[in-house]
Amino acid sequence: MVKFVNILIGGAITPINVEDVVTVAATASGGEDSTVALSYKSGKVLTIQVEAGAGKGFGTTATAAQVEKGFWGAILDAYEMPWNLPVYPAPGRAWTAAYDNDPVDEVDYVTQGADPRDTKFADKQPVTILNDDNEVIVWGSVSIS
Repeated sequence: MVKFVNILIGGAITPINVEDVVTVAATASGGEDSTVALSYKSGKVLTIQVEAGAGKGFGTTATAAQVEKGFWGAILDAYEMPWNLPVYPAPGRAWTAAYDNDPVDEVDYVTQGADPRDTKFADKQPVTILNDDNEVIVWGSVSIS
């Protein structure tokens, strides 16, 4: 069953085929040169580029790693959808560029009755990927080769 991840590209929700993706590689260039490339088993490469403008991209390898982690998470989430729901997150909705925090040991959970300020709940929530201007990444274009 073919699976898709809806991504907001150039202001339009665009379904991206994630079946047979073998690699995800993000290139941190800052500005509008930052990209993420999905390589498929067939040898085709789909490249998604950030929107044009200074500070719109991601300029560090740490952020590129977050982008890769986020895309892999979205791909895995798409495959967890039931067979009759081929689009993730849902038709008419776009994936928010985010990645899951690293797992936390169970011992880090606070017991019932403890001070709620000690909870680690916030540490377990997805982290939104930000561009160099500390804003949510906006994707500008997509191409396949």
